[in-house]
Amino acid sequence: MLLVVGFCMIFFVQLAGNSMQIFCSEVFPTNARASGFGLAQSMGRLGTAGIIPAIPWIQHLYGVNAVFACVAAMLVIAAVTVNLISPETRGLALDEIAPPEG
Repeated sequence: MLLVVGFCMIFFVQLAGNSMQIFCSEVFPTNARASGFGLAQSMGRLGTAGIIPAIPWIQHLYGVNAVFACVAAMLVIAAVTVNLISPETRGLALDEIAPPEG
């Protein structure tokens, strides 16, 4: 069961990471795309730096199921947040989504 749940978790974490790369290339204007993508990546790395030490602590106090529940909760929070604050990009040209500035 641990292997199945672990596989599913890693699958969705990787899916979220790849989706973020595609999404970032759409929402930032051309002249700010590299900086915006770098900012998004660095925030993800900082989050990972905080989660890695927390995993053994959560596992020790609450068990393995709590670790998976916490990771799933973080992914759900991220997905809901992106859906609430991001513009709809389906069917729009890149210049309509994030017009070049300057």
